[in-house]
Amino acid sequence: MDGSDSDKRPRGEELGAEDEVSAKRFREADHHEQDDIEAIDLADDQEVEEEEEDQQLDDPLFDALVSVQSELEQLNEEAAEQALALEQHFVGKKRPVFARRNQVIKGLVKFWQICLSQHPALKDALTSHDYAILGYCTEVDVEDHSDVTRGFKITFRFENCPHFNNTELVKEFSYMDNETMQIQSSLPLWNPGFEPADENDTLRGTVSPEYLFFNWFKTVSEELPAGEHDEIANIIKDEIWPNPLKFYTAQYTEEMTMEVRAVSAAACRSKRCCRSQGGQAPLP
Repeated sequence: MDGSDSDKRPRGEELGAEDEVSAKRFREADHHEQDDIEAIDLADDQEVEEEEEDQQLDDPLFDALVSVQSELEQLNEEAAEQALALEQHFVGKKRPVFARRNQVIKGLVKFWQICLSQHPALKDALTSHDYAILGYCTEVDVEDHSDVTRGFKITFRFENCPHFNNTELVKEFSYMDNETMQIQSSLPLWNPGFEPADENDTLRGTVSPEYLFFNWFKTVSEELPAGEHDEIANIIKDEIWPNPLKFYTAQYTEEMTMEVRAVSAAACRSKRCCRSQGGQAPLP
């Protein structure tokens, strides 16, 4: 009666517990053994792959492929250099043609207002006040630097614009040796009543014009980190400037499409009406 609880435990129960411990130890040993086998298999696979890779690198055909690819890379570099030289050559030849185009555009009323507002990305960056200012824009010019790889400038010219005193606004973009972009900009000299809205307007309870596009000119100098670009500048330089006509005519294409749809809808209604009355549709 003075023995411990373990002394009182039935012999069969003790054996069952010992069997369970042994089974657990066996499972753990088997698991470790399986891990060791998998590690050995992985090492063998890696060794085989390395041997195959060494064989491939030692293959004479591999050396021939490297030689041919190197030759292609040299030709690509040569082609890029010649393409740049060709672009540089034609930049100079295009300048007088762009000047003649701008002279023609001046005769088209509000050309640049229509053109810029028809671009799918820029039209969302134009407030009613931006749009009104563009009505006084008579010329947009994009000019590359003498070395086209160094940058460009964009100039907007205005006549009789009541919003500011400037006759032109210029934004210049220069690529630096450290691959950053340096930007210099004109500041609009706003006339009274046309100054952009600011935080004090809310405090004063006044309402001032709101600009989005012309806020592009609000900073005199800034620098963009390497790899970053000015989205508006890219749109104007690469998408609009090469052929602004397609954006100018987009307005009339859209208007013509709407007119055709309206005529077609009217014709369909007329036909349905005639059929319902048992008559014939009138000839156009």
